[in-house]
Amino acid sequence: MNSTRLADGGSLSSEPLVSAWSRPDGLARTARLALLLVSALALVSGCDRLGPSGGGSGQIGFHSYRDGTYDIYVMAADGSGVSRLTEETEWLFAPVWSPGGELLLVTTDLQGSYDILSVNADGSGITPLASEPHDEQLYDWSPEGDRIVFTVSSASQPNGNLYMMNADGTGIVRLTDDPSDEFQPDWSPDGSRIVFVRAQYGENTAVELCVIGADGSDLGCLTQSAETEWDPDWSPDGSEIAYSAYDPLVSEWDVYVMNADGTDRIRLTGSPGDDLSPAWSPDGHLIAFTSSRDGDHEIFVMNADGTEQTQLTDNEVEDGASCWVP
Repeated sequence: MNSTRLADGGSLSSEPLVSAWSRPDGLARTARLALLLVSALALVSGCDRLGPSGGGSGQIGFHSYRDGTYDIYVMAADGSGVSRLTEETEWLFAPVWSPGGELLLVTTDLQGSYDILSVNADGSGITPLASEPHDEQLYDWSPEGDRIVFTVSSASQPNGNLYMMNADGTGIVRLTDDPSDEFQPDWSPDGSRIVFVRAQYGENTAVELCVIGADGSDLGCLTQSAETEWDPDWSPDGSEIAYSAYDPLVSEWDVYVMNADGTDRIRLTGSPGDDLSPAWSPDGHLIAFTSSRDGDHEIFVMNADGTEQTQLTDNEVEDGASCWVP
């Protein structure tokens, strides 16, 4: 039986879990939308300049429903100075900034399917990158900012696979071709590997974290338990991966961190409610995450060791998908 070390020195046994989040029926697409609305997609690994709190610009980008539609906002790392970037009638969610900070990727379902859009850092210049009649979502930039890895699924292929394209949406190539559901890719800081979620459905459902070379080679899994593990995010120095996992003992999600080879797992959060979508700050000192501990999804930040968990947003609507701005 696998065990996980807790930040306070205790341990948690891993027990089998078959979750509605990972069912291969009509809930799969709904689950992905829920994932996009609460998930902080990966911190781009090129954001390692020194600067204000957390490094980079000292800002956190996120989506929010506070003005009656999902749009993109930014705020300081202490929760102050909230500013709305986009004002669209269509939902825009799950922002991920490019390593240079001049662009961000967002998701919309304007045409009844999830599409990837590119947006200028000031909220202008919204440009479709992938808008085929299937779902393209759950993406990350390469460290150089010249390529994008993302997930594609469709009615004929409900389980997602990983694809790659140039930053302008051209040159789409398939990275994985597997009956498993593969999504939530996050590029390693050195550009050589991609960590992602791999779900295998059936009697022995498993949702685990795997890695693959950026060229599609050397596929292997880091976690091989019956737990449900999502939201992988590589630390800026590449030595650790933060992620969220479902705890069947209390029916809640918590944030964990492990070595990049899958060893020495430590649970960082454990409060009532779900803690999801960890995002490392550019300097590696802080981790932003989404939590429902106050009754709805809000954005929190904590030290990289799990201490000083601090709420940044506080309202009656959805705030989520935090991403540090370079």
